[in-house]
Amino acid sequence: MRKYLREQGCEVSLPAFEGDATAVREAHRQLMSNCDAVILFYGSGSEAWKRTIDSELKKMPGYRIGKPLPPCFTYLAEPATVDKEDLIDMEEPYLINGMTGFPEAEMAVFLQTMKPGGAKP
Repeated sequence: MRKYLREQGCEVSLPAFEGDATAVREAHRQLMSNCDAVILFYGSGSEAWKRTIDSELKKMPGYRIGKPLPPCFTYLAEPATVDKEDLIDMEEPYLINGMTGFPEAEMAVFLQTMKPGGAKP
């Protein structure tokens, strides 16, 4: 996915995973305050991990004073889980279903939302 996004002209920044909790939290806050879009890659993480990240993303308005909120998508990847199947079945908004391969058409929708005045899914 990163390669595809870079080929489309996007700058891709990954969150910090190492370091003390304060440094990781600050790095995430900086990313959320400056990003143009968010893709939460939900692959091998647990349902509890996803809920924790979703909770962090809900804090984003406080980090972006004077800036519009970016589109936030969830990219589903293997392995299949009950939670992921539920997200698909409930037609969760801003969902990119990569469970059976790379969904280029859905990624194009994501890219369109990043353009000024871009369409909302």
